Amino acid sequence: MKHLVSSIVAGGLVWVAAACSGGSSGSTHSGSDAAAGSGGSSTGGATSGGSAGASGSGSGGTSATGGASGAAGAGGGAGTGATSGAGGAGASGGGGSGGNGGSGATGGSAGTGATSGGGGSGGGTSCLSAGSVCTWSTAKNCCSGKCDGDSCCGMLGDSCPKGFGCCAGSCIAGKCGCGPGEAYCGGTTCTGILWNSNHCGACGNVCGSGQTCNNGKCVCDNSQPPGAIMCGAQCIDSWTDESNCGACGTVCTGGKQCYAGTCKCATGQVECGGVCTNLGTNTNCGGCGIACAADKTCSQGTCVCKSGTKLCPGSGTVCIDTQNDESNCGACGVVCVGNKTCQAGVCK
Repeated sequence: MKHLVSSIVAGGLVWVAAACSGGSSGSTHSGSDAAAGSGGSSTGGATSGGSAGASGSGSGGTSATGGASGAAGAGGGAGTGATSGAGGAGASGGGGSGGNGGSGATGGSAGTGATSGGGGSGGGTSCLSAGSVCTWSTAKNCCSGKCDGDSCCGMLGDSCPKGFGCCAGSCIAGKCGCGPGEAYCGGTTCTGILWNSNHCGACGNVCGSGQTCNNGKCVCDNSQPPGAIMCGAQCIDSWTDESNCGACGTVCTGGKQCYAGTCKCATGQVECGGVCTNLGTNTNCGGCGIACAADKTCSQGTCVCKSGTKLCPGSGTVCIDTQNDESNCGACGVVCVGNKTCQAGVCK
């Protein structure tokens, strides 16, 4: 049978319930969301504090004040929740132990008493990583603070332990980052660098006028001639450019011109010793190095006797001046006899 007694301890009125065998536990109050129970008290016997609320940020129960001869009451346990409750105060009487610290995000305060209890350690803050289930209303619980409607969405640099769930970039080796063909060029997203004329192959690499980005390289676009190629940062017509004929840096020399990407001599010329040459000259008559003798001239690629001279039988390759030769006057074999001389091809 229980009896209700009262006693005045430490200047205050404390109600306790005493069991026949000694002090019984104080009353306990729990709330669905919040408040911690208030501690009980005892006279003479040891009484424990009230237990904390089931959830929320309740404060620990106040410990009982020890009696003059009894052991001090133990401090109340701190509440568990987003913010932990403060530990209960230890008894001021005998060697009561201090209250236990809370286990929430903020540790409970240390108990007071003859022997003080240690403060509770703060609980680790946690958030939902990329790919975790969420709703629009619970987006604040995501580490990034973003939810795409059914899963948390990670930003660049956020972890993605589930292998997906990045709202920018891709999940690579457990982190949201830029994948192949992308680069971080500022802002909150990755930028494609394979087909972007403002970031071609790298951030800030801008393709010039008449160019477009093709697989990470600036190339000449369709507005350029068919033979246009990139030489450095410029589009060059490699079919006609004598400094970049067929390829960048290929220079046409020796008088050659660039025709459809190939260095060639002009029509009617051939390359003789690296120089384009006309084969109708006395030094290159019909071929490189074929020189005509002094009595001959080059005509249509052949060395022939000059006007007024002829090759006559018996003269070998020497051209005969039939205008003045008395043995071939006017024609081969016409001989001037007597005292006549050959004058203008006539014996006189």
